[in-house]
Amino acid sequence: MPTFFTFVQHYKLILSLCYRQIESLQMAILGALTRSASMRAFDPQDKKYRICCRSLHILVAVRFLSILFIALLFAHFISTLRSSGDYNVFNNWTLLLAGSIIFGTFVYGAFYEEKYFLVPFIFSQLIVLLVLIIGLSLVASTLLMSTVYSNQGYKFSEEERSDYVVAMSFMGVVALIEIWLVTVGCKAFQYIRDRDASLEEPTAMPVGDFVIDKAVI
Repeated sequence: MPTFFTFVQHYKLILSLCYRQIESLQMAILGALTRSASMRAFDPQDKKYRICCRSLHILVAVRFLSILFIALLFAHFISTLRSSGDYNVFNNWTLLLAGSIIFGTFVYGAFYEEKYFLVPFIFSQLIVLLVLIIGLSLVASTLLMSTVYSNQGYKFSEEERSDYVVAMSFMGVVALIEIWLVTVGCKAFQYIRDRDASLEEPTAMPVGDFVIDKAVI
């Protein structure tokens, strides 16, 4: 059955990509929760504080993301002003309020380098990631059951099956993006925490201050 094997191949590809991103996320979370045993030589340009194949400093990344999310929030604000209907207006303003709190603290934490202001953003992305994983599991299980029990009335048409595969692929891609966002947030938290710890330790010898222009290169 070509359709079934196509589904399996898509599912394996998504799982492999998720596994790689989860490994990176695990390292970032562990780095954010545990303090390095030696803080004597804090290097702001260390490779663990860089992403995108070590070509971008984590502070540049979080500041860019904060500006991007604020722009999206402003676009949602404009859309809310133009929306009609009490139900839609209530939902839009609720999302706008929640987004203002989450992304407002994210912007402050990114530009003023306050690690605890990054926590709401990290947790919000973890919640979105959890919802995506649950949705992805439900779609995949439904599609798998329709294939296994096709002789018992669970058979889908080719169009319905294709819709499920597209939905599963879309949620998988969005889940990968969410994993990357959480990884960026955790790495930024780790960077600010390590920098603050190096300034507090009497024996700490910071290599130098982070220069925003050098991080772009």
